[in-house]
Amino acid sequence: DALKTLRETRGVVAAKADAPAMARVFEAQGAMIAALRAADARLCVDFVYGGASDAFMAFASANRAPFAAVARANLDAILDGAEKKIVRERPGDEDFAALEAALRAKGMGDAEIAALLDGKTPDPPLPDERMCEAAGAYVAAMLALPEPARARMMALAIELMARS
Repeated sequence: DALKTLRETRGVVAAKADAPAMARVFEAQGAMIAALRAADARLCVDFVYGGASDAFMAFASANRAPFAAVARANLDAILDGAEKKIVRERPGDEDFAALEAALRAKGMGDAEIAALLDGKTPDPPLPDERMCEAAGAYVAAMLALPEPARARMMALAIELMARS
């Protein structure tokens, strides 16, 4: 709860961090997604959508290392952003096209891409395992983007996560 409150009140500051600090946020999220996926794809989807079910909280309690890594990466990015105050251009169409191409290269289709990039809920909903796989592909694709597109896209994603 404390981390969620911090992300909601100060999380946008992390979008002003340097690229390595933002990348650590995504790396920690990728590790958490992998751990959750191995345990229960439903928990992974809860994490992706910011849910805090009892089952998710039980997992976090029993698996403190990946949860702590996510918290630490977010805290570090907030502190880095508060210090550096980097102002970036918003991502352009070419940045989104590069991310979409990377997702397609990882086997993601229109439904997964719309869910990840546009926040659209597919009809019918994606199975939990597929949504979790898509989330992992998204993190990997973000980290693989070339600079400066990667920093612009990560900053936007971090800002959106803080506001959601």
